[in-house]
Amino acid sequence: MTSHGSSDYMKENGAYVASADFYDFAPCPCVCFGCFVPEAQKKRIFVRAYENKFEMNMACSPFCCFCDDEKCMADTSTLMFYDKPPFRVGMCCFCIPFTCCGPPVIFSYNPKCCCMDCQDNFGADIKAAPCNCYGLKQCICCCNPCYESCSVPIVKGIKNPDQFLVQLKKATDAYHTNVGIPVDERVVYASVSDNFMAFGAEKGIEGQEMSRP
Repeated sequence: MTSHGSSDYMKENGAYVASADFYDFAPCPCVCFGCFVPEAQKKRIFVRAYENKFEMNMACSPFCCFCDDEKCMADTSTLMFYDKPPFRVGMCCFCIPFTCCGPPVIFSYNPKCCCMDCQDNFGADIKAAPCNCYGLKQCICCCNPCYESCSVPIVKGIKNPDQFLVQLKKATDAYHTNVGIPVDERVVYASVSDNFMAFGAEKGIEGQEMSRP
């Protein structure tokens, strides 16, 4: 376990259902720059899933490793509820659910190079795409799914993306069922492998019973 998300100033009173683990070099893009991340910055970085919302904070350290005090950190906080994108399909003309291209997708993106797993060097991403394009592939029937091209990263440097998405899926499925959101408007989850030599890969994320941290 790293010190990410352990700040005494940011302890959560309410229960959350899952928390993502970061590589020690996060939020830097690769392990080579891990020495620039102070402990105070790591303590303020977290990604958590609750029963009705998704919350994250990506702290910035203007002085890098030359200052290890939380009062010098700048926060970038994000809060998203499960009844809005990316957990639910967006709206066309602000009133019609845009379901013609399939449901939205949240997926883990695992870097590889020539069949070598590079996750320990660069970390994995959690990304979101507005639709799944009905499962179409970039090369018709092979390579990564088409939605990967129109996706945007939610968070980088994650150590356990698939395990976290399993719990997130369970939370959003329960929430959507409870509030009555139609099935075709609900987000789907996947795990995508970035591997040119193996033409990429995709697998679904299966929900399991939630366990509180």
